[in-house]
Order: sequence, then C-alpha cells, then structure tokens
Amino acid sequence: MVTLSLEVLRKCLAGIQDDPTTYDIMKAYLKYEEEDQYWSEDAIEMIAKLGEQNWLLTQL
Repeated sequence: MVTLSLEVLRKCLAGIQDDPTTYDIMKAYLKYEEEDQYWSEDAIEMIAKLGEQNWLLTQL
C-alpha cells in the first residue's frame, strides 16, 4: 500500500532532477519514508497476529 505522501514525493523528484543536490536529498528522504511505511505495515500485521499487549512487550 503506497500512501499519498509517497506518491507526492515521487512526483516532486521528477520536477527536481536538474538540481542534483536537492534531488539527492529528496531521494534519501523518500527512501526513509518508504522504510518507515514498511515498518508501520509490518507492525500492524504483527499486532493483528500477537495482540496489542504482546506486541508492545516485543517493543521493550
């Protein structure tokens, strides 16, 4: 599931390709945001499997 914010960031990348410094910064930021989204999706899946209290214990 790709969020709207990731789609907006990808579109922004297309518009700043002529500015290598900004492009590299935005590309790194997009990668961070994608990793954060994947972590969140995995956490939601684990909460569904383990239950909220058990999942919280794994986060300590």
